[in-house]
Amino acid sequence: TQITLATGDQKGAITSATDLLDRLGKAAPDQNYTAQLLAELREKAYLARGTANLQLGNTAAARQDILAARDAMPKDPEVHNSLAIISISEKKKDEALGFFEDALKIDGTNFNALAGIINLYGNHGEFDKAHARIDQVLNSNPNNPRLHYLKGQVYGFQRNTQGAGGELPAQGHLPDQPHAERSAAGRHRADRVVLAPVLVPGDGLPELEREPAAAGRSTAL
Repeated sequence: TQITLATGDQKGAITSATDLLDRLGKAAPDQNYTAQLLAELREKAYLARGTANLQLGNTAAARQDILAARDAMPKDPEVHNSLAIISISEKKKDEALGFFEDALKIDGTNFNALAGIINLYGNHGEFDKAHARIDQVLNSNPNNPRLHYLKGQVYGFQRNTQGAGGELPAQGHLPDQPHAERSAAGRHRADRVVLAPVLVPGDGLPELEREPAAAGRSTAL
């Protein structure tokens, strides 16, 4: 049976993630499971459990889990985005911005990180900072439609329909967000995010999707 946080079964997800982590703790790399693959599975399990804990309001446990996920895969920007979401839940704006910037050091156009920064600045009325940050990335990536979409979001915070409309020819449509379901950030809606990872309990180790899931779909373990 698959357990997904999208159903609201946080306690079930925690149980499944803990079971998976226990099995991973006993697993050794072999021809089927390389050290890299085991690290990715460990990261996903910690992310799933951390997200469930965050949804239950247990931010201390969530932070501990996401830090463990970062230890497993420090070069994955989504673990840094997930830490930022925890900071947001604790009203730690500057800390959250720092984690989003850590994600951008790994992936300079990471959608979740940039959206998180823009949402934080926009929700606090710091529109100049929001414009400056997205402009910095746009200057190096002028043809990226997802960045133009985010630029339009800043204008949206300002209720500047003319400015937002000016970004439409560049983007044409709402851009795909291939990484949007992988962090505790998930889909950005102001300062809130939803993650829907899937855990598959069982005796053996689960399969791992090599490609990130598209927005609106859960990531299978």
